[in-house]
Amino acid sequence: MPFPTGWRRLSTNHRRNVRIAQKAGVTVSIADELQDMRVAAAMFQIHYRRLGVPFFGWRYFAAIWEHLIRARLATLLLAKLEGRPIGAHLLFFSGSMLISKYCAAARGSDKGALNCSYLLNWEAIQLAAARGFARVNLGVTGRLNRGLLDFKNRFGAETRELYFYHYAPGGSFPDFEKLYASNRLLQRAWALMPGALTTRLGHRIASWYC
Repeated sequence: MPFPTGWRRLSTNHRRNVRIAQKAGVTVSIADELQDMRVAAAMFQIHYRRLGVPFFGWRYFAAIWEHLIRARLATLLLAKLEGRPIGAHLLFFSGSMLISKYCAAARGSDKGALNCSYLLNWEAIQLAAARGFARVNLGVTGRLNRGLLDFKNRFGAETRELYFYHYAPGGSFPDFEKLYASNRLLQRAWALMPGALTTRLGHRIASWYC
């Protein structure tokens, strides 16, 4: 998303949802304590478990706090309602680009009157503009995920192809997008597993995969 950008680049629906969250009393601030990262990590883990995706455990986020946020190479936005955390947005800094790494809202808080996720993304855009970043990267999204692509594009984003180069000695490389789309049974099973178990297993799987 190249700058200059502004409020009018958002779709009418996105502007409405941002205002709804603001009028409901949702506030967004920059996290300044390690405990804030614990709260955010729990939200991210719940969010990805509901999606059926193995995800990182606490050690990963503790390392981000220690080595990136303390070094001012990243920041964490927390959304609160009446002092209660209801959403989080982890942002990385890379040269002139601000990268949206993870964004999640507590169960139910991104529906109805709060629209927390809309406000968190808008605040990330505002932060990028205030700090002089040239671009906001809203993350990689598969072509089959039309809903998420539409959500990002309505913030004024421009979709661009991302190319991967692989070398697979002795065989062909799998179609990861097709593999993801065809494993709905496994994803549903993962979403139903206890959170304590998925956190332990998810950290090992995600660490190996990445």
